[in-house]
Amino acid sequence: MTAAVLFALAGGGLWWALPAIASAIVDLVPFETERKIGDNLLATVPWKYCGTPAGVAALDDLTGKLSTSHRDMPLSVRVVDFSLVNAFALPGGQIVILRGLLDQARSSDELAGVLAHEMTHSFKRHSLKGLVASSGMSLLFEIATGGSGIGNLGQFALGQSFTRSMEAEADAGAIELLRGAHIATSGFADFFDRLAEHDSRGGLPPFLMSHPDLKERSTLARGEKIGDATPALAADQWTALKGICAVKGS
Repeated sequence: MTAAVLFALAGGGLWWALPAIASAIVDLVPFETERKIGDNLLATVPWKYCGTPAGVAALDDLTGKLSTSHRDMPLSVRVVDFSLVNAFALPGGQIVILRGLLDQARSSDELAGVLAHEMTHSFKRHSLKGLVASSGMSLLFEIATGGSGIGNLGQFALGQSFTRSMEAEADAGAIELLRGAHIATSGFADFFDRLAEHDSRGGLPPFLMSHPDLKERSTLARGEKIGDATPALAADQWTALKGICAVKGS
């Protein structure tokens, strides 16, 4: 058996084993340590946080509705005054919503779906698992290729697969959180539909290229019917949250 074949088999085994390996390592990391990692990552960028009292209260209310079944992990959800349409979860329950996403969201139900998705990333510790998997892959490919471009390409390909798996899990978890909060999933589906429209015009943000198919995600969300659904936020709360960046926080 040639060295090339052996390397291919090893790479294939790594492909399937990475999530399990990363999960096993993350299980050994105390939450306090994970929280410090998230804090350190946030500290690397001079964010301008938004903080009108009414906007913060509305965001806290929405976060509380969605997290009733996961009180074991404290969350910190904040809005940053940045125009990019995005939201992301960092290790330790740190969730950041960029102002651009709030500007583009057409309803509190849309935002609730996105927030529930990021909250699931936090509850599943996906961010820390991703960091562990990424560091492991970097080391492996540096040893195997001496830092060549081929190694970087292989690392990227494996990372894409792992990311799609976590994104699909976060979508499913978001639907469960929305159901538990009695919030309709149609807003979540509407958000995906609009992203799909941008994609068809070649305008999909780069950070979404590694995610599952948008139409499939929309179909999944829209297929969940919640009979006793109520709006994620009252109209005045939604207005306050949309204007949260009128005041900058610390």
